[in-house]
Amino acid sequence: WEVLRPLGDRDFLRLWFANGLWWQVMWIEILVFGWLALSLTNSAWWVSLIGFFRFGPLLPLGVFGTTITDRFSRRSLVIWLQLSNAISIGTLAVLLTAGLLEYWHLAVVAALTGSGWALDWPTRRALIPDLVGRERVVDAMLLENFVQSLGRMSGPLGGGALLALMGTQATLILLATVGLVATVILC
Repeated sequence: WEVLRPLGDRDFLRLWFANGLWWQVMWIEILVFGWLALSLTNSAWWVSLIGFFRFGPLLPLGVFGTTITDRFSRRSLVIWLQLSNAISIGTLAVLLTAGLLEYWHLAVVAALTGSGWALDWPTRRALIPDLVGRERVVDAMLLENFVQSLGRMSGPLGGGALLALMGTQATLILLATVGLVATVILC
């Protein structure tokens, strides 16, 4: 039960819970963006490009991300990155609701959220030792990997169910809302 000890730290518990929500949002977002691209273009090629726009920033920003993120407060940066991703997804929901959504909007938001994630991942990881101390880093990372893996498994399944039950517009609104809730948890 020692592995659960980091959950006794209030700040880590908040980060861990917010991370669990955010991992869900990420995996559902990937599915929804692909579905939207297919709905807008009816082309597998354009769907794959959304994936490229979403994951393309990981390589260049991932390599230099810590150089960028070490210049700011880690907690504040995670909050701002999470907030910007939630707002980006919310913007897609507004455009879809207004009947104005075009493929290029989706591509831009995919690149923005991908860039946010490329900076967010190393920042969240670097924040963990700040919260729990060096002696509990391994336990905290195990707990973090648990919620990450849970999101990776349940996110696509939940995303498909949400799309089928609620539709694309409501799913985007829900994703933006959950992203905002996760941001508030961190504040």
